Parts: sequence; structure tokens; C-alpha cells
Amino acid sequence: MKRSYFVVLSLVLGLVFGSVYGQEETTAKQADIKKLLGITGASNTGLRVFSQVIGMFQRAHSDVPEAVWMEMISEAETKVDAFVMEMLVPIYDKHLTHEDIKSLIAFYETPVGRKLLAVMPQMHHESRTAGEIWGREFARAVQEKLDEKGFE
Repeated sequence: MKRSYFVVLSLVLGLVFGSVYGQEETTAKQADIKKLLGITGASNTGLRVFSQVIGMFQRAHSDVPEAVWMEMISEAETKVDAFVMEMLVPIYDKHLTHEDIKSLIAFYETPVGRKLLAVMPQMHHESRTAGEIWGREFARAVQEKLDEKGFE
């Protein structure tokens, strides 16, 4: 009988402490994900995208006073960090292990990691431009082939 109580007690304690350890590990992992997102400038990227969207709306709605747009931008600045963290932390948590996150943090804290972060926006811009050029050339080549074969 004492053995049964011991087995049950062991199982219960294992579940309780295993659960607490798992929560601590998750909390530590999430904290490191937030650190990684901070290092990589995820919030700045969110603000940059938001500013681009606002710019499109400004061009389409030129009758809206500048003060309204500034108010929206200011409001977004206060919310973007929370939004990015809320949306991105679960994605990073799903696809990367805690060790992956720690390794990425270590990399981005090196000189070459910081350099990559510094040049990445320009690299993305140039890559997007190159992709657009390639896409237009590819579309033109496809259309020429269709024309050659008598399709319109």
C-alpha cells in the first residue's frame, strides 16, 4: 500500500515539477526571442512597413490633414512593439529551438552579425528591384514565345 502511494506521489510530483520546468523554459525562450527580435530590429521593420502603407493612403487621400496622419503614426509607434512581439514570438517559438535562438543572438552580437543587420535593408531593396527587373524580362520572354507560336 505504501508503495502505491509512493508511485502516485512520484507521478504527481513529476508532472507538477515537469510542468513548472517547461513553463520556465518557455518563458526563457520567449524572452530570448524578444531579445532576438529587438536585436534584429523587427519593430523598426514594422514601423517602416506601416509608414509605407500610410504613405500610400496619404497619396490616395490628399484631403486628409497632416495632423491626422501624424496622429496615426504616433499611435502605431506605441503599439508596434507589442503587435510585433505578439505576432512574431509564436512563429519563432514554433520553428526554432531555444538553442537556435541563442545561437542567432550570439551571431547578431558579433561584428559580422551587426554588419549584416546594417546592410540588410539595402540588400532587400536591391534584391526586390532585381526581382522586379527579372520578372518583367521573364514575362516579356513568355509573351514573345506565345506571339511566335501564334497565340495572343
